[in-house]
Amino acid sequence: MQERAIQRWLKVGFLLLVTLPILLGGCSGGKEVPSFNITGAWYFYFVADNAPGVAPVGPLAFAFTQSTNDLTGTTPTDTSITPNNYAITGSVQGVAVAFEWTENDGTLDIVTGTVFVDGTMSGNWTRSNSATGSKETGTWNAIIYVGPLVDLNGTTWSSSSALYGGSGGQLPGTFTFTVSPNITENNTLNDLSGTVTLGPQASPVYQAPLTGSITSLTVLFFWIGPDGALYTYKATVSGGNTMNGTWTNDRGQAGNWIATKNV
Repeated sequence: MQERAIQRWLKVGFLLLVTLPILLGGCSGGKEVPSFNITGAWYFYFVADNAPGVAPVGPLAFAFTQSTNDLTGTTPTDTSITPNNYAITGSVQGVAVAFEWTENDGTLDIVTGTVFVDGTMSGNWTRSNSATGSKETGTWNAIIYVGPLVDLNGTTWSSSSALYGGSGGQLPGTFTFTVSPNITENNTLNDLSGTVTLGPQASPVYQAPLTGSITSLTVLFFWIGPDGALYTYKATVSGGNTMNGTWTNDRGQAGNWIATKNV
């Protein structure tokens, strides 16, 4: 299923695997041959280092055009983070991506990270202004805009593996999803919401809202755990009834998880 999803990305020109031999994948004119072409629209989620346990800002739709190593694009319009549709410049080398833009007041935004084969990216960001001496830092996750190949709306998924690694112990639980249109991308059904339930071992049973996105066969979503930490979940849907992926939180913990669709 994932191979068919990648073929779909190839067809629509969003995610392009470079098929050059490995020997040619080193340096060319001092630049490493890109492993991916990230041309297209991506949903970004930003988290500030000085705001632990706070849900990310997003989804914000960034648009990219990649020509070999060179990257150009635009930031979203009319958002609290990047309100003026700024021009982006950057590069992609191997699986590493880096880009930046300058705001009207001279504030410089720098974004660096890694591109993954499942159509996601993640990394770190800084926002600084030399005139005022201000500086902010944080992390980000992004998922490519491709129409979902699986319908999660109204479904519940149960996991027997650890969904939460906080001080309360590693607990199994369930996810219930609702899928709704993203108004910035022609009302395509890409936005995820729903509920995380930890238990029944948890006492009392813990529930929290989740938010995120789904594109192709990849899900990316976020929720706040009972320890107050922000949890980031990423997974691939296989066969329409299994999710398998990884989780991290803003306290440095990480793990793997698998869930099956309740029927």
